Amino acid sequence: MKKIILSISVVIILIMLSMLLKESEKEFGNNDNVDTNSNTNQNIEKPKEEESGMIIYIKINQNIMTAKLDNTEPGKAFYEKVKKEDIVVEMHDYGNFEKVGDLGFSLPTDDVKITTKPGDIILYQGDQITIYYDKNTWEFTMLGHIINMEKEELRSVLGKGNVTATFSINK
Repeated sequence: MKKIILSISVVIILIMLSMLLKESEKEFGNNDNVDTNSNTNQNIEKPKEEESGMIIYIKINQNIMTAKLDNTEPGKAFYEKVKKEDIVVEMHDYGNFEKVGDLGFSLPTDDVKITTKPGDIILYQGDQITIYYDKNTWEFTMLGHIINMEKEELRSVLGKGNVTATFSINK
């Protein structure tokens, strides 16, 4: 009986591995025709923005933060605006948990109830952008998140009082 169960298990594992291999060939393409001795990258495609991530930079004073925008309609719309030109926003404290400022234009929204965390970049009412350094729960549109920064570091960069934030695709 144990041999039968073991045999069935081996067959199931082989079928699953075969399915995974076929799926990875679909995703990454079959590389049978790639010349591995070639010094050119002709057969290597650059990743699409959606795959590599929509990375932007936020400059406040002399500090530059890196953020990754979400692959959503609002995130893509904001990224397209930033690609055309830097967006400069005067931001002020609100509620001792965020900096908020008027964008001067509207973006599409997809508000859902969110509990923010430090580093979240949120669209509020379609035309205001916020950078959170603490928690808040409300119906918002998530745009993205500042990467590799903790709460205290964010608070230090965002400072007290008003700040000018420049959103850009260039460092």
